[in-house]
Amino acid sequence: MNKFNQKKDIDIYKILEYDDLTEDLKLLSDMCGLENTRAILKNYSGMYFYIPKVTSLKSFIHKLIIKYENELTNKELSKMLDLSEQYIRIAKKQIKNNNKKH
Repeated sequence: MNKFNQKKDIDIYKILEYDDLTEDLKLLSDMCGLENTRAILKNYSGMYFYIPKVTSLKSFIHKLIIKYENELTNKELSKMLDLSEQYIRIAKKQIKNNNKKH
């Protein structure tokens, strides 16, 4: 194998070190590890990700409301989820309406 072919086989992502990362990627690396950050860069470079608050995941919120419906008040649910009590009431109505449809 000549030198040219050897250079083509170099995985630049394995050479990437923590100090080479941007501040955002350092946060990701701190949370997920450098190997996972390298894999994300290798497979998803150029993509933009929006990471929503967990409370914007409507089906998840509905699941939690159903799970804790008999254990927590609307006020307690709203504090736990960092949502307004009005949002909890509306979500409960939506859940009830969805259950009627099924």
